[in-house]
Amino acid sequence: MKRTFLVLLVLGIVSSAPLVSSVATVTSGASQPQSFAQDNATEYPPGLSADGVTDPLALADAHREALRNTSYTVATSYAFRRPNGTVLSQGITTTRVSSGGESFFAVTSQTQSNATRPLGFGRYKLATWANETRAVTARQVRGGEPTYREVSRERAPFEPDTQWELLYSAFAATNTTVVERFERDGTTLFRVVSTEQPGTELAPMYGGSYSFVAIVDSQGIVRTLQQTYQTTFEDRSAVVSRTIRLTRLGNTTVERPDWYEKAVANGTANETR
Repeated sequence: MKRTFLVLLVLGIVSSAPLVSSVATVTSGASQPQSFAQDNATEYPPGLSADGVTDPLALADAHREALRNTSYTVATSYAFRRPNGTVLSQGITTTRVSSGGESFFAVTSQTQSNATRPLGFGRYKLATWANETRAVTARQVRGGEPTYREVSRERAPFEPDTQWELLYSAFAATNTTVVERFERDGTTLFRVVSTEQPGTELAPMYGGSYSFVAIVDSQGIVRTLQQTYQTTFEDRSAVVSRTIRLTRLGNTTVERPDWYEKAVANGTANETR
């Protein structure tokens, strides 16, 4: 593809947490049963061809549109390590989304080493539940007692649609190619990999030793995405990785948490952090 030059959005896993720059390690997991048809799908989804990603925005939009009318679960994990394996920061966010995307339940947890604790905490957990009109959160720091709060629906953390902004920046970072087309449970899948390192304009973001792998279906849904790259943190080498895995398409339920009433009783927060 012709590389798209853009200013990448530096997206944090938790908007309220002091995360270092992070990105991804992903592997394609066991296939999940699908409850929706893919009849009349084109050979390649919008933005993808045998040569790789030709239009990152079109592919990201196809992914978003294909998920709009089905439920799903998405797990996003990140790790920030030294080359010897020492973990500086790591976390995972799991989000269950109902059909239409208005209702969701997300839980994120993260741990940080002494070197990466700007707010002084080593463990952090945040859960968010939202429907069309209301949103509540439960926050726990350092294993202490959770605090429950109702927040503005417009500012609810982990809004599912905003998470897919990462896809555009990931697919636009380097040239790619489709190295494999295969079938799984009646679904056509394409394995997309990076073919080069990001250009100099993206070096401050991605550093060196960049690797990208994604599994995309014929509708444009990105089933898994994996990024790894080497960067510098505190004048020392570090390896950043992010993994995104999408499962339970058409087979995800979103239930209101048992702490919902406690959160509502505490009133609407002015801030989500």
